[in-house]
Amino acid sequence: MALVAIPMLIASTIDRASAAIYDVSETYGVDSVAPAGKTPWLTLTTTTLSGADAGKVQLEFYASGLVGPEYVDEWYLNIDPALDPKKLSFDSPVKTGSFSLPTINLATDGYKAGPDGRFDIKLLFSTSNAGGGINRFTAGDKLSYKVSYKGDPIAAESFDFFSKPEGSYGPYHSAAHVLSTGPKAKDSAWINSVPEPGPPLQALVLGTALLTFFRRRG
Repeated sequence: MALVAIPMLIASTIDRASAAIYDVSETYGVDSVAPAGKTPWLTLTTTTLSGADAGKVQLEFYASGLVGPEYVDEWYLNIDPALDPKKLSFDSPVKTGSFSLPTINLATDGYKAGPDGRFDIKLLFSTSNAGGGINRFTAGDKLSYKVSYKGDPIAAESFDFFSKPEGSYGPYHSAAHVLSTGPKAKDSAWINSVPEPGPPLQALVLGTALLTFFRRRG
């Protein structure tokens, strides 16, 4: 009965809305000066939505580890190369913070992230110093969108793709540029993501562990 229950447990886990977390926590490029706070400096979360929003994905951008005057001016990610990024729609923005909404640029391999990597999606945030920089995406700020694709459903896995290599680093799932780093807040950093497993991969690990346990008992 235990062996019968294992596939059911795995299936029930995979059937849940899948998600992936990308911790943007490593620098690249010889001139990058790392942000001062603890990693991850930024966090990208992709979640497959269900119910009335079935076929859509929530993208959440979070300045999880920036400190002081540090802020993001560019954030990059990818989509399945079989899809046309220009058919994506970013709707229902929800934000935590006073920053201005970014300009969203869409083109297949259209945007190079500094030293390496061509990406399909580029979010361009404000760099204005007006009002003490209140329009900037900075420490603790958070932004989410409901993203749809014209004509077809998409899932969190639709964004789980690497950049096209163009340089001596990478490729990366996601990358960003952070300004005002360093002891005098005059440096910057190109940073990239390290993906964390979402529910499907967690289910596979769980299933493997359970199978190993019961085999040893047998």
